[in-house]
Amino acid sequence: PGNSLILGLDKKQEAHAWLINSSIKLDLAVLPSPYQAFAIRALFPIFQRNGQILRTAHFMVTNACTYHCYFCSEGVTVVGGFRSYNSDGMQRALEKVIEYVSYGAQALFFDDSIFWGGNFGNVIHFCRELSHLRKLAQKSPSKMINLFGHEVEAQKVIDLMWGAQFTVDLLASRRNPEEAGLALREMKEAGCCYIYMGIESMSAPVIEKVHKNINRKQAWDERVRTALGTARSAGITVGSSVLFGLDGETMETI
Repeated sequence: PGNSLILGLDKKQEAHAWLINSSIKLDLAVLPSPYQAFAIRALFPIFQRNGQILRTAHFMVTNACTYHCYFCSEGVTVVGGFRSYNSDGMQRALEKVIEYVSYGAQALFFDDSIFWGGNFGNVIHFCRELSHLRKLAQKSPSKMINLFGHEVEAQKVIDLMWGAQFTVDLLASRRNPEEAGLALREMKEAGCCYIYMGIESMSAPVIEKVHKNINRKQAWDERVRTALGTARSAGITVGSSVLFGLDGETMETI
């Protein structure tokens, strides 16, 4: 109980096995890509071009959320530990992006509960490096470009759309409010066109019962509007979820 076994092939087609449990410090970057064996067929309607829904690859650079909302199963206390791309993880993540493009991905969605675990330094660094790859593709003298050993069409790198997830708490609680705006602008420059945030409820009594509004100095509805406004200013579309029936919910709060 509590153990998992991941089997996969490396680039040399050699078999490996990874034992996963809460006591093992695993670098997520070493795990094989599922798309190496299975084609990218997912269609995420958020990503469209010329009326066509784009083939979307799903990607995670962390395994859990650093927040502890009572209704959620993705929190680090439930998952059993926080893991991410370590050491040279930034480079490995960029390599994975290009690998997925070579497999046919037209869009990417980062399924991390919070993109890069909410580390804005990593978010900005990753986006600047991805923007650099896009600029290399734009300057490519030929149709194809070699990036990290993958021969891909330069235009596909340029056109790649992607999205990620954040929380209201993260975007609206920075000591320096401009930090969130900077991160989102860097994301936009790198091709991000969509972020998802769980609003869940605009009722303060409900939010307080589910450990959602961590910064009590500002009303929850104001902080939601701050987060949405920051994303809008960066030119990024926002998707959100609303939950009904949370602890404290009444007909009045609905």
